[in-house]
Order: sequence, then structure tokens, then C-alpha cells
Amino acid sequence: MLDCLPQSFLRRFANSIVNCWNKLADVAAQYVKKGSLVQVTTEWLRPSAWIDQSGAPQASLDLDANRLVMMYPINRTVKWRDYQWIGSAMRNSYSSEYKAKVVREVLREDKTLSQVAAAYGVHPNLVGQWRDQALSGLTGLFSRTKETDWAAKETAHEQEKQDLYAEIGRLTTQLSWLKKKAGKLVE
Repeated sequence: MLDCLPQSFLRRFANSIVNCWNKLADVAAQYVKKGSLVQVTTEWLRPSAWIDQSGAPQASLDLDANRLVMMYPINRTVKWRDYQWIGSAMRNSYSSEYKAKVVREVLREDKTLSQVAAAYGVHPNLVGQWRDQALSGLTGLFSRTKETDWAAKETAHEQEKQDLYAEIGRLTTQLSWLKKKAGKLVE
């Protein structure tokens, strides 16, 4: 994206100021160092220009950041196109088999929840949610109410389907009658 911009333009705004607020400020303070590359999403830009002590014109751009994406080099050459995002814009989705495997590991209690999360590369809060979901679902696993609920839903669905077919039949008959009467009126 930045390859299309001239280097003189990029150098002009090299000393830009990025303002971060709340949690984003905490993350930026922890991970962003001087000279590190970040992608900034912003809605507010404040350009400013001045003359420095040597008489050369200078410019900066003040940004209020909504989102920061850390970037890292793909290889040792430092070019803009050789950087890619650390984070992904898409959320991770895990299969039910994977979740069950992680929860089984947690329920064994050989390791702590944090150790299991680190071993599988998942956040500990997410592993805790999966564990709680599995434990709450255990009671329904051994009860028969689930089967009776399923049968009741199935009969209700069949009844609704029959009612809808009957309504379609009535509307089709009315439509054909109206077409027949409308044809006689036109003639």
C-alpha cells in the first residue's frame, strides 16, 4: 500500500505523532518502541508544518489511533512491502474436536489451565469458557428431557408445515379465481 507513495512524502511525515487512549495506550506503551512499524487506523488527522532551526521546512501528522496493528519483517531487508501483520483481522475458529481435546487436557488436572492454554496456543480465558461450557453440558447429557424436547419440537414443526401448505393451497385457489374473474371483466 505504501509502495505507491513517493519516498519524499514518507520522509516528510516520518516524525508523526500517534495519540492512543485507554487500553490501546497500555498496549502501545508495552509493545511499541521508537522505530517500530505499526499500521494505524484513525479518523482524526491534524497536519502541522514549521521551519526548523536550520531553516528547513518540516511537517508532521498527529493521529488519534482507533486501532494499531504491529508489523514485523518477513526477511532482513527493510522495505515497506516486506512487512506483514502480526495480528489477523479474522477471528480464529476452532473445531469442536479441538475444543474437546483441550478441555479433556484441562479436566485431567495434570497441568494448570494456563499451562494447557500455552501448550495449545489459546488464551486462558477462552479455555476457561470451553471448560465451563463442557461442565454445564454434562447434566443434559444424562437426562431424557433433551429427547422429549426434540420430539415436541419435531411435531410442532410438522404441524406448522401442514398449516403452511394449507395456506398455500387457499391462496392458490383465490388467485386462480381472481384471474378468472379479471379475465371476464377485461373482455
